[in-house]
Amino acid sequence: MLPNSSVTAVEIDPVLHEKAVAYLQDKGGDRVNHVQASVADTGLAANTFDFAIARLLFVHLPEPVAAAREIFRILKPGGKLVIIDSDADLFWLTNPPLSVDIVREKFKQVMASRGGDLCVGRNLCRILKEAGFVSVDLEAVVSHSDIIGIKAFQPLLDSGPILQMVKQGLISESEIASYLVSRDEFVAAGDRSMMSFWLMACGEKNQ
Repeated sequence: MLPNSSVTAVEIDPVLHEKAVAYLQDKGGDRVNHVQASVADTGLAANTFDFAIARLLFVHLPEPVAAAREIFRILKPGGKLVIIDSDADLFWLTNPPLSVDIVREKFKQVMASRGGDLCVGRNLCRILKEAGFVSVDLEAVVSHSDIIGIKAFQPLLDSGPILQMVKQGLISESEIASYLVSRDEFVAAGDRSMMSFWLMACGEKNQ
């Protein structure tokens, strides 16, 4: 946060909204304005903001273009939107290889059933353009275990979310068996590496 700058944080979920308020209290204090609203209907004034960032949000949205249009509306002319999100088919590469195909496809299905798109990353440029943004650009943000350490990737290997899907009946134990075996073999490997990929798209509102 720049000195003397103000930030507006938008979150529709009441639990996450309260968490954001608590988390940002010591970091921004009175300079952070918290708004509990949908990103597709913020209720904020038009032509107000210089910059907007949406991190791991568009993957959950049933109408991503509508959300991008709302952000376009509240940005000032010349303002920019940056979207950081994922694409399941590009998410990670490992050595030795890790068998994730079945789990990845199940996660895609679950996300789609909730109105999201786990492969939204490949559509970010199109979303921005359809919303009216210009000067659209796209970059890959890469993290590598040889740089940040293999321990940083441990949350990605955590079976907790997968086992939760089993409890909810969204995936069977037999369907994840091959992944769990592959994961354990990867964790036990003496010489292993891992790369994860995020996509960062940027668009500008016309002057």
